[in-house]
Amino acid sequence: MNPRRYVICDIEATGLHEEKDIIEIALITYQDGKITDVYETLVNPLRPVSEFIQDLTSISHRALEEAPKFYDIAD
Repeated sequence: MNPRRYVICDIEATGLHEEKDIIEIALITYQDGKITDVYETLVNPLRPVSEFIQDLTSISHRALEEAPKFYDIAD
């Protein structure tokens, strides 16, 4: 058995430009051949998100307004 623990991270952001902000984080912990933990949350970017990004990610402006801010979940 492989005793290593892996954390796989996926993020969605407001775009690919320099001023991008995270709008969703998903973390999956994988150890001993199985998923041992899952964490997923939307993140309020504290600014409007383009229609293009909303369509691409299926994450609405309303859902982001109700989401926690990054500084509240960073730990």
